Amino acid sequence: KVFIRLRPPLAREAGTEMCCFVHDVEDPRGRQVQQILLQRPDMEACKLPSEFVFERVFRPEATQDEVWAALRASLDVVGALLEGVGATVFAYGQTGSGKTHTIDGDGSGIIARVVRDLYGRLVPGQQVGCQYVQLYNEDFLDLFAPPAKVSQDGRGCLVGAKTLKLATPDELLRSIRAGALYRASAKTDMNDTSSRSHAILSLFVLTDAGDAAARSDGSSSAAAPQLFVVDLAGSERVKR
Repeated sequence: KVFIRLRPPLAREAGTEMCCFVHDVEDPRGRQVQQILLQRPDMEACKLPSEFVFERVFRPEATQDEVWAALRASLDVVGALLEGVGATVFAYGQTGSGKTHTIDGDGSGIIARVVRDLYGRLVPGQQVGCQYVQLYNEDFLDLFAPPAKVSQDGRGCLVGAKTLKLATPDELLRSIRAGALYRASAKTDMNDTSSRSHAILSLFVLTDAGDAAARSDGSSSAAAPQLFVVDLAGSERVKR
């Protein structure tokens, strides 16, 4: 599933003309989808594509509640995890486009909603396990135990990441917020607080009998289902 979210204009963009418009359309298979239409004075001269169709486009006025409701209705990632199916939710786009707001949002984003949803659907004997790392300059760093580095084994699985097993969603969310403070960030021409690393949150379900998802060495099993929530670094060139 590919969802697009348009952010509202920033303060420095006040007064600029909107060049992106959203229309409800029907695809060749009869499905209701949405089309983004780009209109600029020089668009014809540029010969660039100006129409793009996606399964869902959130307009600038969309709320965090709307984004989560649409995600949960379209693809129940928490339900999939509880049924033994792995899933990934990730935000991609240039710096300043609203990725971190959508994923984190100071506690109102997808991470908080996924965590609370998961805890609310556990059955007796189940427990949530969580790891949180960042990928920065080709190194994995543990955000739950900074500045420790995390390695990879021959299968590409992370080894040595600290696993938290906390009793309540509030405890886990506080730890995630504390870990996020250690993410690499920098001021760019496009964003004063641009995230310069990929942040990867991994959630999995443990049982009283134990689970291969988090072994004693801190590695994660490739076979164990996990739910990844990823906030990618800005996709623009570093010099910008």
